[in-house]
Amino acid sequence: MNVTNPSGYVPLKYIYSAERLDELGQLLRIQYPSFARTKWMSHFQTAEWHQAELKQRVSLVAHAFSAQLPKDYNTAIDILIPVSQQMTYGYFGVIFSEFVALYGRKHWDKSMEAMAIFTQTSSAEFAIRYFIQDDPKRAMQQMAQWSKDRNHHIRRLSSEGCRPRLPWGMKLQLFIDDPKPTLSILERLKADPELYVRKSVANHLNDISKDNPEVAIDTAKKWIGTHRDTDWIVKHGLRGLLKAGHPEALALFGQEASAHLTVEHCRLHQSELTLGDVLQFEVRVQNQSDDTVKLRLEYAIDYVKANGKTSRKVFQWTAKEVDPGIHTFKKRQVLKDFTTRKHYAGVHGWACLINGEQKASLSFTLMTGA
Repeated sequence: MNVTNPSGYVPLKYIYSAERLDELGQLLRIQYPSFARTKWMSHFQTAEWHQAELKQRVSLVAHAFSAQLPKDYNTAIDILIPVSQQMTYGYFGVIFSEFVALYGRKHWDKSMEAMAIFTQTSSAEFAIRYFIQDDPKRAMQQMAQWSKDRNHHIRRLSSEGCRPRLPWGMKLQLFIDDPKPTLSILERLKADPELYVRKSVANHLNDISKDNPEVAIDTAKKWIGTHRDTDWIVKHGLRGLLKAGHPEALALFGQEASAHLTVEHCRLHQSELTLGDVLQFEVRVQNQSDDTVKLRLEYAIDYVKANGKTSRKVFQWTAKEVDPGIHTFKKRQVLKDFTTRKHYAGVHGWACLINGEQKASLSFTLMTGA
């Protein structure tokens, strides 16, 4: 079966291959001798399985755990924990915390213990959200405790798990409405020694900025200048506001205005491309003032969606101080599919943004071969 598209990427759902699921069954049998491997593999030979997308497959594996393991939840978890520590395939391991989300919400303490272990070889960021929804106060007390943990995977979970708009995860409407309960977690982690944790804090702050920009800006004002690593979090966390040209966000980085910066020339090297080709473009920016000014240069692509409409994605190009005069910038981007982005044929827009303001626009036609 061909599971690739013209750009060559393999959908993430195929991480749950027959080989890995059989390996998982062998490990389960070691921990639980009554485990029936043949019956186990039969769960993944149905039409439902073959048609299932990524998140559906994760749930189907978790349900298969329930069908094959002891009905007592605590006993089942004690079987899964040592197995999870041997199946270190990144995202693959979310099946273990998915079992917790589906069957462990009435077993709070055991589930918290399990997720703290499962997140160290994969992630429990999706599962913990159900517990936050069930009992926000109790769950956030647990998150606060995790934010002090010696293990950086557990500290990251304390931030990532309560992000208001976690990609692929359930939205936490209570924190979209009021993100303040999560701020003490971020405060504790704002200068964490691990980049893995700091990235989560930045992404969490960016989530907040989408619905509560004033809270994100106030937090950034308190943090900026306190630590080099925290400054990186602030800039990355406000990226959405910076791309949108939010005046207060731009002011934090000395990019209040773009009046003196103009695009004198821009071009796309090709007007027609096929999926897999490289889009090449360049611009000439002129600083018309007599002083050095800060430039935040970005480009946007208006991607054609399946319904024919377009959706804009803004990409950072460069950020630097530029002297008076003309400056040339060149860039290239491969047009290929990703798990999070699928390309469709049609006329795509391209735009140049300076300090959040669109200064020029062009277009190109993409052919996907489909």
